[in-house]
Amino acid sequence: MIFISTHAQAPLYKRTSTCLAVLSLRCLLGMDFQRSPFCFFSFIVFFLLLSFESSQASNAGHGLSRESFPEGFVFGTAASAYQVEGMALKGGRGPSIWDAFVRIPNTIAGNATADVTVDEYHHYKVILSLVHFPPFFSQL
Repeated sequence: MIFISTHAQAPLYKRTSTCLAVLSLRCLLGMDFQRSPFCFFSFIVFFLLLSFESSQASNAGHGLSRESFPEGFVFGTAASAYQVEGMALKGGRGPSIWDAFVRIPNTIAGNATADVTVDEYHHYKVILSLVHFPPFFSQL
């Protein structure tokens, strides 16, 4: 007998995972696993993923907090200018030596440039708002 808790206070991931498990069991019970190894493999993978999701969700309630770290521990952020700057021809910025170097064919794998990256040039307000997110308040 399979019992499904539909109690309103039960976390959503538990209710969803249980319902998905029951539905997949009902669907898969009609299939012949001996003649269809792919079906058996799919069944096993589904339940492995389901158990992983459930364990991740159950650990979410036991997250880290500032008190989990020793006193004096400093949280910070960092970025690499080339990957985030972009926009070599806007806002008064000219091409750097690296911008010129990556334009030489076959100097970088796949002739990749950072012309379009995380685009801090246009999204700097969002980036700055994230820096003020509580985990990044350092108290030196």
